[in-house]
Amino acid sequence: MTRARIGWIDDVMKDLRAAGFTEVAWRDPQTPPGQPLCLRPGPQAAPYIMTPWLEGRTPDLERAEDLSLLARTLARFHLIGSGLPSVRRPHPGALRTLYKWPQQLRARTSLLRRYLLPAGSDPAVRKLLQPHGPELMKRAAQALLALEEGEYRSLCRQAARHGSLCHGDSGPKNFVICAGQPHLLDFETLRIDLRVYDLFRLIRLSCRHNGWRFETARSILDGYNGVSPLSAAEYKLLHVWLLFPHKITRLLRLYERVSRSRRAMLLKKFETAVRDERDIRGFLNRLADYESKGE
Repeated sequence: MTRARIGWIDDVMKDLRAAGFTEVAWRDPQTPPGQPLCLRPGPQAAPYIMTPWLEGRTPDLERAEDLSLLARTLARFHLIGSGLPSVRRPHPGALRTLYKWPQQLRARTSLLRRYLLPAGSDPAVRKLLQPHGPELMKRAAQALLALEEGEYRSLCRQAARHGSLCHGDSGPKNFVICAGQPHLLDFETLRIDLRVYDLFRLIRLSCRHNGWRFETARSILDGYNGVSPLSAAEYKLLHVWLLFPHKITRLLRLYERVSRSRRAMLLKKFETAVRDERDIRGFLNRLADYESKGE
């Protein structure tokens, strides 16, 4: 992580606290000069930011109350964070990922297609994915088409004009509940992007843990909408991100980079990833019903 990037995150954290959002675990702004800010656990490991220790508990994903709490905190983070000076003004350390999702989905779709072709890809992966290939490609193509024909670019223009803060890794593991109030952790992924990406991450990771029970998503959506309601365009984008087979394509990219000894382990993860999302179509139908009924 560069000095400029750390500087931008510091500025955002200061602005968030000044604006009243204090439910964050980021380094103490009063850190004395010379005190280490980053630690590297090993010569090959990435450095990580030292943050204050929080006494609390991890969220219980079986409890609707915890899920709603996480979602309400995330909504407040978005509401307060998006109008901050450090978010709206240019900064060399800011990570801006607006407008980039069509390009990313096209690249990931091409990667998936290559591994499903008879020639030019790893036989072990192709054999494992082949029974699911038509459905995976259909999901990828439908998600990409909906993204390109929908209001994604309009949402990006609005976000660029007004500012839009996104945590970037807002899964339940990056929350800790202290005295009944969730706090957000790990801001190394902080970026300028659409808030719906954070909501997608929270829903996907929580629902995958709970076997894609829609009641899990309902608790999250009820909590988030109670603070900051989603628009119809944002629901469509949420649908796109949930439909696309992200986990499979991420595993494919990783598979190309690891040693042969690690590939056997990844093949098992492919099986798990396919199995975990086998009911995603039914889940998305429930999501459409939720939106149409205005629940």
